[in-house]
Amino acid sequence: EPGESRFRHDLVRDAVYGAVPAATREKLHARVGAVLASFANRGRDVDAAEVAYHLARAGPGEAAAAADYAGRAGDAALAALAFEDAVQWYERADSSLADAGAAATARSEASLALGSARLAAGDRAGARAAFLQAAGRARQGGHQDLVARAALGFGGGPAGFEVGLLDGEQIGLLEEARSALPEDQAALRALVTARLSVASSLIEPEPRRMQLAAEAVRQARSAGDDAVLGSALAALCDAQAGPDHCPARLAHAAEIIGIAARRRDPVLELLGRRLRLVALLETGAIADWDTEARAYRVTAEALGHPLYLWLVPLWRGMRALMDGRFADCREALAAASDLGQRAGSGNANLLVETQRWCLAAEAGHTEEIGRLLGELERADLGAVWAQVSRALALAQLGRPGD
Repeated sequence: EPGESRFRHDLVRDAVYGAVPAATREKLHARVGAVLASFANRGRDVDAAEVAYHLARAGPGEAAAAADYAGRAGDAALAALAFEDAVQWYERADSSLADAGAAATARSEASLALGSARLAAGDRAGARAAFLQAAGRARQGGHQDLVARAALGFGGGPAGFEVGLLDGEQIGLLEEARSALPEDQAALRALVTARLSVASSLIEPEPRRMQLAAEAVRQARSAGDDAVLGSALAALCDAQAGPDHCPARLAHAAEIIGIAARRRDPVLELLGRRLRLVALLETGAIADWDTEARAYRVTAEALGHPLYLWLVPLWRGMRALMDGRFADCREALAAASDLGQRAGSGNANLLVETQRWCLAAEAGHTEEIGRLLGELERADLGAVWAQVSRALALAQLGRPGD
């Protein structure tokens, strides 16, 4: 009604609210939610979260509308980089869909949104659980496109800025989606094929990964989808590792950055610049690398997400180490480690520890090298790179026989 009243204290408000019969409360919440929703539909400045708050308390009859507005609130929170808030709203949306008896397809979409928000919040384990749930619900509804989206999310999100490796569950989902997607979904097939190439690192032979990545690029060009082409080209760069392929990777990275500029896609831009930075280092073009690193930093700082930011101090530490500025290197590595932990990034931990090892070797800190050697031996990794790393550490400790 017109006018406004406020309670002198929240305890008084809560006591009055608790005294209202449950059925009456639900009707009042439904009424408030309907009024606010009508304002929103007429373009008034009404927060979707406020509408969702009331509709969620309006009983089963408003569950479907509550889910809709909770999803909108989650979208708004995600766009504002309020990732934890987005997680809470998407969880409410999923709960309301369950109360409404929604179909498996709608609940699969809700799980996909929840997985993306958890991934953005750095909760990789929670994100994987949500994406697996999305895939299961999509199978129930017979929607292979949603299974494919779940597979992409499960391995690090659609952009694929950081893809988990040696992950049989991810590879299984990707192979399932790739075999089931119809030919007319060329763009989605290209994304899945590109991701399969990256996820198969250290498992599939290089020619097979190259074949998958090249196929993804052809599919993306055929579909005429620039965003998908950017991801496919990134997979091709990943498959063409090593200094022998630097010219090709520099060309692909330049095309990715151009696509990102046209689409105003900062995440794709950062992916392209990261690939270009690696190729520039491998060619020894340090001045060009410094320029590219500044461009990466400007875009990453504008986004403000730790998943993209941790590389900035890591590279700053690398340059400090090249100049013999050991104290600056240690300070930069501490910042990279903190950002990497906030992002839930396994790559950050691996690369920070690698650079600490380089710092210890340059500074002659044998105790630190011994600590890193102990971690390698406790991990009991059978991979070739782990054995080479152990051998190098032992040599640095003056144990050539071992």
